[in-house]
Amino acid sequence: MTKDLEEKVKAIVEALKVHNSGALFGDKYEQLDKACVTYLKARGGDAILPDKQKFKIYNIDTLIEFFYLLCMKRLRKQGISFYKNNIKIDRRTASLFVKSLMETYGFSKEVAIQKAAEIIETVFLNIEDFKFKTSLSFSIFGQKNFSWVTEKAQLLISLRKKKEEVLAYEKMLEDGDKWLEENFENMDIKFDD
Repeated sequence: MTKDLEEKVKAIVEALKVHNSGALFGDKYEQLDKACVTYLKARGGDAILPDKQKFKIYNIDTLIEFFYLLCMKRLRKQGISFYKNNIKIDRRTASLFVKSLMETYGFSKEVAIQKAAEIIETVFLNIEDFKFKTSLSFSIFGQKNFSWVTEKAQLLISLRKKKEEVLAYEKMLEDGDKWLEENFENMDIKFDD
């Protein structure tokens, strides 16, 4: 292990010790998140910081409402039909969907609900890629017969995030080049042969 990596691991260990005492960064885990991502990337892993809470969705019922809001907003305009299931069926499907995300990724319930909302939004933003053959209902997030929907949405999310990372990196390089040009263009630098 390199010295730099070893220092990062020690920082994580110290942060966790503080966390166990209940005083880690107050209510914010940003420093710990960044340290963990840096460590995983340094070890050859692939990790990204968790998203800020993008959706105001806090429970199963608001997750279902979010789905039907997107149905009304997006599908009607495109002439795609949808229907509402019995609320008990939707709640069961949504609960199993969230539970699946919790078990698969180790998310807390709150994070899993946010991730479910992101998956739902991704489906609607890329509806043509899914090529649904039936009218839509919340049942498309049932993990037994429609797990492919979640998997495809996760892939699209991952691709979008990777693209955002590449664009941010390219912008950083461009800004660096611009800074070098602005600060060193009039310097007369000579090299000895």
